[in-house]
This record gives sequence, structure tokens and C-alpha cells, in this order.
Amino acid sequence: MRKTKFIEIITLIALPVLIAPGLSFFTGCSVPMEIKEMTIIMPPLENSKEGTYQGKHDSKMVRAKVIVKLKDHSITGIEIIKHDTFLGKKAEILVDSVIHYQTIELDAVSGATVSSKVLLKSIENALNKAKTKQNQ
Repeated sequence: MRKTKFIEIITLIALPVLIAPGLSFFTGCSVPMEIKEMTIIMPPLENSKEGTYQGKHDSKMVRAKVIVKLKDHSITGIEIIKHDTFLGKKAEILVDSVIHYQTIELDAVSGATVSSKVLLKSIENALNKAKTKQNQ
């Protein structure tokens, strides 16, 4: 009986110690300062060249590479070529909003802030390649 009680006490003490680091990864991850301070600025499309442009961005937690298609000074398509993330796949819905609203200055997807900002920054980097010399 004493041995069983001892095992129960040890288990009650050890279990939280072993589980806490894993739980903090899923619930306690804060957004890194690099991402919090990241600005997303929409380049003007009126002087952009028609074509297909690749953009990428790499943070320590998430990487993304996109192809952006421009026609008649509008974003007509965005393809995500690469999106290395853990919990941020739901941020990929942003590409539809970028095309619909013709801007990258959008709110991040809840629960996928890092992926949202990395994807938007990748699109920004692609759009910056489409600037004409007059617009640079």
C-alpha cells in the first residue's frame, strides 16, 4: 500500500514537469519581435510591369516562396510554391483576399500570425520586382 501511494505521489509531481514544456510550445509561443515589427507595404500597381514575379521571405520559424501574376495593373493570381510552417497553413487563405482586395495590407489570420506576415512579405517582395524604373 505504501509503495502504491509513493508511486502516485511521484507521478503527480513528475507528470506536470514532463508535460509543461510541450504545452508551452503549443499555447505559450509568442510572436517573435522580428515578426511583430515587420511592416507590410503595398507597392503601387499603376506603374507595375505585366508579368510573373517570384518573391520569398524567410523568418526563423516560417519560410515562404510565391509567384505573383500581374496583368493590367492588377494582381490576377498568386501561387504558393513553398510554405514551411508548423501550425500556419490556415494563413494560406490570405492569397484569395490579396487578389480580391488588390492589397497586401491585410490583418493576419488568427492563430497564424507568423505565417500570415511571412506570406504577405513574400508577396510584397514579388510585387517590388514588378516596379518600372520610373516607379523605383
